[in-house]
Amino acid sequence: MMNNIHCKLSAEETPIIITCEKNQIKQVFLNVIKNSIEAMDKGGDIQISLRKSQNGFCKISFQDQGCGIKSTRGLSSKSENG
Repeated sequence: MMNNIHCKLSAEETPIIITCEKNQIKQVFLNVIKNSIEAMDKGGDIQISLRKSQNGFCKISFQDQGCGIKSTRGLSSKSENG
């Protein structure tokens, strides 16, 4: 299932502290990564980025090379340019 899947982490050097329930955030991350893997049946990269936003909050983003999610309005969650 994980053939040709590569995870790449990009994070600031200074520690980012978040307040949350450890098991809940772990489950969220696992679900997002699992969805990314399932969307890339031919492999690809999952880019995980951790940054501190301008207001001091932690910004976590996940980006994959999957097909995106079709909308009921005929649009996709993924831009047409990638």
